[in-house]
Amino acid sequence: MNQSPRPGTLRPPDAGFAAPVGPRSRGPLWTSLGVIVALAVVVLVVMLARTDSGGAGDSDGPGPREVVVAFMAAAETGNAEEAKKYVCEKLQPEITDDGPMPSEMSYEVGTETIDGDSAKVPVELTIYYESKVTETMIFVLTRAEGTWKICDYAIE
Repeated sequence: MNQSPRPGTLRPPDAGFAAPVGPRSRGPLWTSLGVIVALAVVVLVVMLARTDSGGAGDSDGPGPREVVVAFMAAAETGNAEEAKKYVCEKLQPEITDDGPMPSEMSYEVGTETIDGDSAKVPVELTIYYESKVTETMIFVLTRAEGTWKICDYAIE
């Protein structure tokens, strides 16, 4: 019985068996190298994630920018208790429960500047009333025991 070979097989028309189809194994060396490369990529990603967490480097928590983002989010929703988590003790009395941020107000958190255990994060505040008014508020943060806190601010 003379059959034509099926596509993908390497058997001659009169053979009664088919040769293995598919790629040849490259051996344990290639497998080991693949595992090593995969592990190296995982280690690199973890290291980059730890050093790129807001530029905080040896910080135990979020970096300065992330602290300001969380503070602004709490202020936007009017959650004074949450906002107080991100400020130094001396600013605690200034955080009051005045309700959420007015809908006529928006903000954009800028790029942090870190100098040792001190950092500055600009926030552009825009208020839409009769006209559009934009001001930049600079949050000054201090790192104590690995945690960044907002300890001062200024309007430029």
